[in-house]
Amino acid sequence: MQEWGNPATPGSGFNYANMVPACTDKVDMQYDAIHLGQKTFSMEGNVVYSDIDHLPSVLTQAGDKRVNLIFATQVFEHLHNPHEAVSRMFESLLPGGMMVFTAPQQAQFHQVPHDFFRYTKEGTLYLLQTAGFCMPHWGFAGGGDFIFDMARDAGLQVQDFPMEEILGAFQKGYDLVSDSAITIHALGVKPPHPWCSAPHAIPNMAIAR
Repeated sequence: MQEWGNPATPGSGFNYANMVPACTDKVDMQYDAIHLGQKTFSMEGNVVYSDIDHLPSVLTQAGDKRVNLIFATQVFEHLHNPHEAVSRMFESLLPGGMMVFTAPQQAQFHQVPHDFFRYTKEGTLYLLQTAGFCMPHWGFAGGGDFIFDMARDAGLQVQDFPMEEILGAFQKGYDLVSDSAITIHALGVKPPHPWCSAPHAIPNMAIAR
């Protein structure tokens, strides 16, 4: 299981992998040390020093170290080459593996160090399907609606709402995600997997068009 960890604590600064009890092998992806010239593209223990473009080759250069789950949370709005990047994610997964994808549909400009895109549920579906992922209907979720979108523009924060209202604005299922969702969440599955067959999977948009 892989996620982008804390640069200050390589190999141990996990946020999401620790929430999955079944995860026994946690892999931390770090790029800062590459950017600063402190590391070369390599894997040391459970730390992968790489960018997304080189990830498949780094994971396979010393045996097959591909993973079965990747957390890509709030990453893709910062990538200038999303179609190439999601293909590298697909290659980095074992057959039957999955990627948890989240990206903003509504957000202020935020550079870390760049900010390129926003994602609708339809754009997310197309992006992941063209890379080879199958997408279960129930694997989509959205956080927020037009009320929260206006609140975001007005500068309101989570603590300005009762928790019941926040939980009520979480929609699960592709057809139920609000057109004004703040964030799009999706689960991409690498075939073969039972979830890639009807009635679970959404028909491939690229083929349908």
